[in-house]
Amino acid sequence: MTISIVIISYNSERFLEANLQSVLLQSIPFLEIIVVDNCSTDKSREIVQSFGNTVSLISLKQNSGYSQAANIGIKQSHSDLVVIANSDTIFESTFNKMV
Repeated sequence: MTISIVIISYNSERFLEANLQSVLLQSIPFLEIIVVDNCSTDKSREIVQSFGNTVSLISLKQNSGYSQAANIGIKQSHSDLVVIANSDTIFESTFNKMV
């Protein structure tokens, strides 16, 4: 079984680096990490891009709201299960073992 994570971001620059680091440090890696940026005006997109190919960025042209951004991310995923997360969530390294 494969698991992807979709992180919804809007002006989340102060949280994103720690959030993405915690996602990358999982004992069982996610198949893919997708950040859906809801038209941020801060440096959120630049932070995501600093992670290179390990994180996929979907930049929306307008703030579509949380649930629509989540649905867009889900549609882009390629796994059996998808975790939807806020950008200020910090995951324990064993989070994937619980799923």
